[in-house]
Amino acid sequence: MFVSRRSTGPGRFLDWRVRLLGVAAILAVFGIGADQGWMVNLAIGVLAVSLVLGMIEGRSRGGGDDDEVDDVDDDDAEIPTDDAAPPR
Repeated sequence: MFVSRRSTGPGRFLDWRVRLLGVAAILAVFGIGADQGWMVNLAIGVLAVSLVLGMIEGRSRGGGDDDEVDDVDDDDAEIPTDDAAPPR
């Protein structure tokens, strides 16, 4: 089963996802440095929001649709026999 991975250009949420990644990185660094668990947890939450935006973007661009999947017919596949094996 093959999925088409053709890029149609940058997604509409790409800028926001990059910004959120930067904010999450800054929060994580300062949270770890200041030993503030809540700040690290907030950074993880910001990353989760970025992940959700990516999923929304993927669905709106047609990612994950079954229409783009090429089915491989296993009935036509050749099965190698001992006769076709290279000599030892």
